[in-house]
Amino acid sequence: MAVSKEFADADFGGLKLDVSKWFDRCRYGVSMLKVLYNDHVKNNYALHECSKTMDIIELLIGAGHLTPDNLTLLYETIKVTQQFGLKQLIKDRHPSFLIPKDIKNIVITEFTMHRQRLVNLGMALTPEEIQHISGLYNVAEEHAADSWRLIIDLEQRLIICEEEMEEFIKNLKKHDLPKAVKALTEDTSNASSNTREPSGEEVTDANFRGLKLDISKWYDRCICGVSMLKVLYRDQVKNNYSLHRCSKTMDIIELLTGARHLTQINLTLLYETITLTQQFGLEDLIKNRYPAFQIPKDIRNIAITKFTLHRQRLVNLGMELIPNEIQQISGLYSVVKELATDSWSLIMDLENRLIISEGEMEALIKNLKKNDLPRAVKALTQDMTLTIKEHTSKAKPLKLTSLKQRNTRKVTTQSKAAGSYKIVRVDSKPIKQSPMIAKAPVQNNKLVNTIILNERVTDVIACEDDCLLVSQLNGIVKYKQSGEYMGRVIQNAKVKRMFRLKNGNIVFSDFGDKSIKVCNMNDLVIKSIGKGTFKFPAGIHVDETSNILYVADWNYGRVVMFDIVSGRMTRCMGSVNIKEDQMKGVADVALTNQGQLLVLEYLNNRLKLYEPEGKFIKVLVEAGNENGKLIKPYGVVVDQDDNIIITSEHKLQLFSSDGNFIKRIDKPEDGINNPRGLSIISYNPHRVVVANDVGIIKIFNY
Repeated sequence: MAVSKEFADADFGGLKLDVSKWFDRCRYGVSMLKVLYNDHVKNNYALHECSKTMDIIELLIGAGHLTPDNLTLLYETIKVTQQFGLKQLIKDRHPSFLIPKDIKNIVITEFTMHRQRLVNLGMALTPEEIQHISGLYNVAEEHAADSWRLIIDLEQRLIICEEEMEEFIKNLKKHDLPKAVKALTEDTSNASSNTREPSGEEVTDANFRGLKLDISKWYDRCICGVSMLKVLYRDQVKNNYSLHRCSKTMDIIELLTGARHLTQINLTLLYETITLTQQFGLEDLIKNRYPAFQIPKDIRNIAITKFTLHRQRLVNLGMELIPNEIQQISGLYSVVKELATDSWSLIMDLENRLIISEGEMEALIKNLKKNDLPRAVKALTQDMTLTIKEHTSKAKPLKLTSLKQRNTRKVTTQSKAAGSYKIVRVDSKPIKQSPMIAKAPVQNNKLVNTIILNERVTDVIACEDDCLLVSQLNGIVKYKQSGEYMGRVIQNAKVKRMFRLKNGNIVFSDFGDKSIKVCNMNDLVIKSIGKGTFKFPAGIHVDETSNILYVADWNYGRVVMFDIVSGRMTRCMGSVNIKEDQMKGVADVALTNQGQLLVLEYLNNRLKLYEPEGKFIKVLVEAGNENGKLIKPYGVVVDQDDNIIITSEHKLQLFSSDGNFIKRIDKPEDGINNPRGLSIISYNPHRVVVANDVGIIKIFNY
């Protein structure tokens, strides 16, 4: 992995100029970029008026698609346009921008498959083919001077929009234009072995097309399958008219793929659809016919992230209603006969009339109860969230038994204490039974899962989609919390500790070249900070509000702070004169919810508290073998309640913000022998994941 220099505005200005000159020298380069960036520049008039590459670059910068800290769009442009000579130019003239080593094989994330194929078409067409296509579609002579102007004209007239591509390709085949057909249909897959566990088959366009076809056939065979999906995907498809017009499942799938809710490298929406619609037979079909797609092992229990609780309840209602209930509800709300043929048509009509919109659900449920429709009520109230009078801002799962309704429901509260609470709201609305009484039991500590790896691990952090990023001596790998291997994210780096930014980039301490790296999920180094400053960089923390990067400098016994945007060192903490303040073997750093700095010392066996500007306050946790003390502490995190969790030799402990011992989270038999980094991965339930040096990841409720 190459080492980056600090970025400067002058560097970026020079890079823009060189890229602009490069594409300006390319024959039809500006026109090619207009086709390529049509999805990125929403102002078509401004894009049309661009006469030089620099004009387009400034539009991309203005829209936030291209910044000194994120050149992903540029690197993917090089790959898609096949201007690989530009890679060497950037490498030679602008070494501070770390270009991917294997740029020909980077994963394309910034351009849709449709956009990539249009660029393929522009590069493939011969003059004879341009004239042939121009004649087929009555293209004006001035718009048929080259392939790129032809594509721009056809796009503006919606002839080659994504929805019309099948018809367009069919016409090209009919008129014997095989090169054009090949350009628009050949595999430009984004699949990458880094995104999933290797299988015997690679994901291809053919795989994805076959999968879509089989899914479509499956739901088309289901009774009211298309109508059920129209209810389910109402939030995903913003064009209700288009959704209403769908007559087959494939029509709906194409709307979802067009909106990028469903892609061949992200089938989360499909897997959650299987779970919500309870079509688990599809699991075996996908496993047997499409092994390249890694379906979750326990699909019946996956977390639902793509559908709101309201949407899930409407699906519950559609599956629950029987014919006489459908007729009864239709009568209550004057639903016309043709819209009451099944539960899904009924729900669509009520939703179109805003009768079962989220804001009107309380009135609907009340009416259903009044008319003795308990099954419908149950479908719409299962697992309904209730708000507690005390501590309403954070979540913790409890159980409520209503003294009047005798229904068991989930309750949320910030408090960890057992006791009784007064329920005053349901889904943010006052309830007439208020106050209802809920008893909150003590939540027991529990080892939830153990993931055994083949290599030593130094840290673990939470990632999207219920995943974990695990640092090893040769990079960073990705796992599901269930233990399923998802692929390698970062290669050829000696990663010690990690921090994930809100934009998805990873900051990590690299003890190979003793620096801090900022890297994206495509293994592209965005910047390198502090090389030559550290002897052994360890734990890190980023305050994204102030853009301050805190680094635990183990060997020099200090904490070093940087501006993460500029990479400039701003402060260094650590005193050799004051005994309480003297640092030794600084292993980790974290911030409290009030912004104070926590410093964990491995060799001094203690946790200390500092003011944000670096003034020492006090020692929070002292050295010792007993519970509430520390021996060889390694990692520290702060949860949303401002409680502190620390890994130390053989144990995992929870402390209050004042350093008072609350409890030991693990049990001796759980085998926390050499704990390293840790991360909070859930607050509902409270859950923490811990890395063990021996190559084991453990997940605990606490």
